[in-house]
Formats: sequence, C-alpha cells, structure tokens
Amino acid sequence: MIIYLPTMLAALVAYLLTFVLDERQISYYFISGALLIIGSVVAFWFSLAFIRTISNCYLGRASKPARNEIMEALDILWPVILSSVLAGLAVLGGFFLLVVPAIIFSVWFAFVVYAVALDGEKNTAALRASKKLVAGRWWGVLWRLLAPGLVYLALAGLIQIPFETLATASQSDVVGLISLVVSALVSLLLTPFITGAQVILYLELKKTPFKPIEPPQT
Repeated sequence: MIIYLPTMLAALVAYLLTFVLDERQISYYFISGALLIIGSVVAFWFSLAFIRTISNCYLGRASKPARNEIMEALDILWPVILSSVLAGLAVLGGFFLLVVPAIIFSVWFAFVVYAVALDGEKNTAALRASKKLVAGRWWGVLWRLLAPGLVYLALAGLIQIPFETLATASQSDVVGLISLVVSALVSLLLTPFITGAQVILYLELKKTPFKPIEPPQT
C-alpha cells in the first residue's frame, strides 16, 4: 500500500493549502499542481516495483528486497512513461475516428506497462506485445479487466458515499478533511488488489497464447 502514499499525501497537502492560500491565487494552483505531479510520478515509480514483486511471487521466484526492487524500477520508469504516452495517443486517435475504435485500442494496449516492466519491451514493441496478447480474445480480456474495477467501485462507493454525503450536508472543513482521508485510505487498501489482478491476467495471457484455428489441408 505504501506505493500509493506519495499521491495521497500530495493530494492531502494540496487540500490543506486551501486553508493557507487563496484558491484564486496562481501560487495555489502552481504549488498544488506541482505536488500532484511529483506525487503521481513517485507513486508510478513505486508501482513498477510492486508489479515486479507480484510477478515474482505469482511465478514462484525469489523476491528481491523492497529497496532493490524500487531502485531497479527507476531504470524503467521513463521507458514505461514513454510507452504509456504512445498508448494514450493511440487511444486518443481512436476517439477522433469514433468512440468504438478508442475502446478497442484501450483494450489492445492495456498491458503496455506490464510488457515494459516485466519483459523489457519498449515503445512500439510494447504496444505490439500488448496487442498480441489480446488478439483473438478481446471480449474475454475486456470483462477480465472490468470485473476487478467494478468490484472496486462497489466497495469504494459503499464506504465513501456516507462520508461524502455527510461532508456535503455539514459544509464543515473538518468533515471534508475526514472524507478526504477516508477516500485516500480506501484507495490505499483496494488499488493494490486491482494492480495485482491485472499482473496475474497479463501473466496468464502469456501462458496461454491465442492460436488461430487453421483450415484443414486438402
């Protein structure tokens, strides 16, 4: 869960800044934006180490100390970011065509991060590797990607909605802060399970590559 703390702390600090700085000041948006960007990058870096650790555990390999995994993940941070940007641009291009192509592309390239983090693929090679895993079983992959997310949303909603409703009704800064902390804790508890499910899905898809049925030879 510690891998998501940087982003959560950055969001919390940004919220606390509202008590110190005027939200209409440019400095507020600059500081808050910088904190969120830094926190997100650090959390993404730590998440790569988490992905590699989950993979090692699932495959029965010896896991390295957390410090070693984190430092090694730093070496692949920028290749992962670049590959993710390429995948994002591809999905964005799909939106310019129609919504349906964007959805298709998003499933094709859902495993780009894992292709880089676990198999050393980079840039367009990572995109091709991800698409190859999905080829021939797009619908099956789609629902396997959606199922953990739907469970996450249901559980998170059950926990967060009462606090958010109370915060809205009370108009209290203290209650609003409590609601923010609860939301952060829920994410800390549930998000790693989503990541773990996707890592396992990626590994299982690699184990069972799709083989098209060839027509009988005459």
